[in-house]
Amino acid sequence: MSDKVVLAPCMGVGKVVANVTRRAAYLAHTMCPEDAEILSIPALLAGDEQERRLVLEHPVVVIEGCVLRCASHVLKLIGAKPAAKIEVSRIIRERRLTPGRTRKELEASGKQLAQAVAERLQLALVDEPWTNTAPGDPLPTGCPFACSCNQADAASAARSQQ
Repeated sequence: MSDKVVLAPCMGVGKVVANVTRRAAYLAHTMCPEDAEILSIPALLAGDEQERRLVLEHPVVVIEGCVLRCASHVLKLIGAKPAAKIEVSRIIRERRLTPGRTRKELEASGKQLAQAVAERLQLALVDEPWTNTAPGDPLPTGCPFACSCNQADAASAARSQQ
């Protein structure tokens, strides 16, 4: 099994919270770009074979923006199961943050929420066992990233801020 993790942010067209999920995915990706890949859901839906292979061969972390859970539904449609899900609505309630009002560029509140989502994503990357769609694969523990970024320290710092 590969150590690469696929980040699948929601693509909610016209929703500010979708911008938050995408920004959070980019923030998490910049920490370990060689070991994380950001999924293009539109390309996946259009039949892009590379995107399809990504979600079928690697663990996927879905970042859901709203109760519609479109990203999870898209994965289910092609026969993939998320290894973990991050729900922005839960973080909004816990942290009392808002996505803001503008889609073109996130306001300060939206950027704060994206940072909180990225922190939660880092916790998921450290805490969740990663599975592959292939039966019989061993379940590794701890951070799936092989790079030199210190995910455990980032997760500990994020936990202490809560």
